[in-house]
Amino acid sequence: MILLSPRTLFSLALLAFCKLAWCVDGAGVEPVSAAVWWEEQQANAELIRAGMRQLDRDWTPARYARIDDALKDNAERLERLLAAGGFSPVERALRLDRALALAARGRDDEAARLLTELGGDAVLPPFAIQVAGDVAMRQRRPLEAARHYRAALAVQPESVALHVNLAYAYLEAGQLHELESTLSTLERIDRASLDVRLLRVRMTRFNDRLAQAQQLVDALGADERDTVEAALEEAALAQARGLPRTAEKTYAGALAAAPDNIRAAVGLAEAAWAAGALDEVHAQLDRLNEHAPEHPAVRRLTNSWNSARRAWLSMEVNAGRGYGSIAGKDDISTDLWLHGPLATSGLRLFAHHHRVAADFDDNRAQHIRVGAGLELTRRDWSMAAELGRERTYGRDTTFSLRGSLQASDHWGFRASAESHADDVSVKGRYYYLEDFGTVLSAHRLALGVTHFVNESRRFLADVGYYDFKDGNSRETLTTTWIERVHAAPRHTIDVHGAAYTSSNTRAGAEYFNPRRDYALSVMVVSDWLTWHDYGRRFNQRVAASLGSYRQQSAAEPRDTEQRDIDHGWKVFGELRYEHEWKASDELSARYGIGVRRFPYDGDHETRAYLYGALSMYF
Repeated sequence: MILLSPRTLFSLALLAFCKLAWCVDGAGVEPVSAAVWWEEQQANAELIRAGMRQLDRDWTPARYARIDDALKDNAERLERLLAAGGFSPVERALRLDRALALAARGRDDEAARLLTELGGDAVLPPFAIQVAGDVAMRQRRPLEAARHYRAALAVQPESVALHVNLAYAYLEAGQLHELESTLSTLERIDRASLDVRLLRVRMTRFNDRLAQAQQLVDALGADERDTVEAALEEAALAQARGLPRTAEKTYAGALAAAPDNIRAAVGLAEAAWAAGALDEVHAQLDRLNEHAPEHPAVRRLTNSWNSARRAWLSMEVNAGRGYGSIAGKDDISTDLWLHGPLATSGLRLFAHHHRVAADFDDNRAQHIRVGAGLELTRRDWSMAAELGRERTYGRDTTFSLRGSLQASDHWGFRASAESHADDVSVKGRYYYLEDFGTVLSAHRLALGVTHFVNESRRFLADVGYYDFKDGNSRETLTTTWIERVHAAPRHTIDVHGAAYTSSNTRAGAEYFNPRRDYALSVMVVSDWLTWHDYGRRFNQRVAASLGSYRQQSAAEPRDTEQRDIDHGWKVFGELRYEHEWKASDELSARYGIGVRRFPYDGDHETRAYLYGALSMYF
């Protein structure tokens, strides 16, 4: 059995059955001799209906054959009608039918022009007004679409299909109050409808109120949750909440129940992609593009996949002005990555340039390293290996290896090893060279674990070990709790609670090297989606942190009378403001400004900084 969408059923029900009610201008009664022309119009209307049914069930290029034939037949009948002297009611009906067929064919500009012309002659019937709204939505003019849908609803106020279309228009236009009013009206018209309740779930998810959407899903009855439609909403919600494996399982169940459901097949591919199963995504896309290449969801996924597989350039820069002897006075760090195209196997080659430099006591210290390597992404795990060489001081050959394992949606593990850690103090590199004629470096090992509950809560813990060339050993431990305390359309607030401690074995180092230190901090991050236009968006973000730091310094090795120094708990803080732009799947940028005040050896130092990042696929 072929199931038609509500929009198609609505259009077919109204198509060309308007006759004199909408097509006669009231000047007189239809003459009997016009019956032949009405038969002509009805014959063409049946061809258009057949073409629209074909469009609803066939997503291959062959789907357009019948609607193209219907448009050709429509033009020929109009030509014959005008050659015979014309009959305006039938001519108008044929042209209204043509506008609907043009819109169904995707020839939106032609459909919009024809509807504008027809609307200038007389009031459009509801189905034509709805078509004008659909065209405006596809042309990304949601406010105009909403105006058309409201006009159609003035004639058919109980139409569920029109209210659904109006809800999507308000969503895209960001008119959330109007969206809520429309959803409430739909619930008044048909509160018991599962489709209406699932629409509420979908709109709540689109507005980033994911916990509330989950409550709505959980409130569905057992029989309702067993339907394919409910399973698709539940899977999409799991994906939005950062649980791709849960989503994948649910999509697979929906696809088993409805093998021809394209939304389930696309969702399954998206979930597999998020889980790192790139070979499975490629195979699924091949199947989708074989059977449904013209489906909008397939096109969107294919375009995103092709963009992600392109070569990729990314850059990060951070430049600051410090006021103290530890952080430096003028400093800058840059990282530049150039990634090659992504292979279906998940393999991608890359090149990396790292540089950090700072001024200390009228001296300039810097560290530059270049490297090349490969990344491999597979289902549930990834790894990257990089071979490089330092371009300053010792010019040593470097090697690093890092990997991650996602054991489930809720548990992830990571590890890394570096022969020459990049985060060694640049001041230490310079002074060690000055004093000892050799270069300070450190081997580094790190392990980490993440417990991810959902988008609103996660816990992280990381341990690190540094083996410095000067004999120092450093151990670090960091734990973080991230909680989303506010989620509303366009606005979220996250709170990060963190604890840190480290220990070092060498006393009297030229670089900052406390025997023992501790830090407790809280950071609040407020994110505001200021503007969005379909795939493009602009976010503003403010982050403010406040904490307390305790440092214990070792006595100088040559000073036998001095005891270890405990500087006690001292307050530190940081404030950061940034912009983030996403122009497309291929281009995004982020930049900001910040200031940080932190105690070193008992004295506070202040650093103001600018930072930016760019990501571009080409």
